[in-house]
Amino acid sequence: MKLTAFIEKGTDGTYGVYLDENELDLLLIGDGNTIEEAIDDFYLCKDEMREYYEETGKIFPELKFVFQLAEETENTSQSTSKTSPQLEFA
Repeated sequence: MKLTAFIEKGTDGTYGVYLDENELDLLLIGDGNTIEEAIDDFYLCKDEMREYYEETGKIFPELKFVFQLAEETENTSQSTSKTSPQLEFA
């Protein structure tokens, strides 16, 4: 199954990666000082979730991710995301 993971730059200059709502109701996140670190942390979270599923007797699905950069616009106090090109990783 292919899911879209979003990459956002925080106000402190670090990056976060997260899954939006998905049909698996799966929460995976990652963060880091660079996009690469955030994606690595995201994959670590996925591996930890896979271990949890195995420990509890659940089947963890085979997943592929499309990483999409989110660009923040500052026209209000609440940011609105617009999307940019996607990066695909297995």
